[in-house]
Amino acid sequence: MKALLAALAIGLSSAALAGDIQVTVHQMEVSHEQMTSLLAEDLSDAALFAKLRGMVKAKSATLRDTSMLRFAAGGKATLESISEIIYPTEYEPDSFGLKTKEQEKAQNEFQRVMKLPKEEQRKYWARKILAFSLFPVMPSMSDFETRNVGFTLEAESDEDSGEVRWMLECVSYDRDTEIGRTLGLDGQPRIQRMPNFDMLKWTGDSMVDKGVTLAAALTPVAADGSLDLSRKILIFVKADALK
Repeated sequence: MKALLAALAIGLSSAALAGDIQVTVHQMEVSHEQMTSLLAEDLSDAALFAKLRGMVKAKSATLRDTSMLRFAAGGKATLESISEIIYPTEYEPDSFGLKTKEQEKAQNEFQRVMKLPKEEQRKYWARKILAFSLFPVMPSMSDFETRNVGFTLEAESDEDSGEVRWMLECVSYDRDTEIGRTLGLDGQPRIQRMPNFDMLKWTGDSMVDKGVTLAAALTPVAADGSLDLSRKILIFVKADALK
């Protein structure tokens, strides 16, 4: 009898989740002080979400993003909203190009000038090098990598338990860091820079048809790379079974 009831319960659970699962994630930004005051009101998650929506309309809070995934119950899905940033990982000193006859001619001319007396060299550079038309300098960057910048949302549901596991990752590119300097063939400095990528990541789980829930409160990264402790991002998640 117990085995029959257990099998019946599993069957009813599977039937209840038959169809699609919709996962919606809202990112709302407020000040640190605002978040502290809101949490002190001891509101339910639904009431807190409703109040924040009113604050967004009143422009005292910011809706950063709303992402939504719909997929079959028991399955998983991924949403990406990204741009690709290509950047160099290695730098090499300037070099003369030898790929064309014009470039080879310019290199020979450069070597000829370097054998002249110093005063003649100075006059020559005054006429030619300032215009930077004597010779081409080949790019000093080599070996490149690609990084995705934007939002990625992944979700997976357990058809038996009604649990939905999700992951939201936000990667941003706001600035570069100078990693070194060299002197180019034209006498000007070459600055080597590498991009800085900032990432905020949330993972968690929600139960289907339990309404909107406050899943996290995170501190964003400022444009200079430091944590902006004056701001907070509130993450609300809602998982629904669609018949």
